Amino acid sequence: MLFKEERTGVPPNMKFDKFVDALQALVPNGPPSLIGCKKLDIAANVVFAAGVVIKGDVKIVNSSGALKTVEAGEYADTTITL
Repeated sequence: MLFKEERTGVPPNMKFDKFVDALQALVPNGPPSLIGCKKLDIAANVVFAAGVVIKGDVKIVNSSGALKTVEAGEYADTTITL
């Protein structure tokens, strides 16, 4: 695992509604950048596109049950509803 100096050794607070062994399926294009992330809450059936940057406190919600994609872009202090 790579550690970034910017995080000063402190990982973001992350909450997932999936088991850890299923997390690899969330990031088929590579994981999002979490360098500026304080808290990430994923209550959704999602995958991440390449080029996603998470900053601050972000919650991802998908109540449809269908698999949705978090598109490339920067998401900061927001709730993403898919």
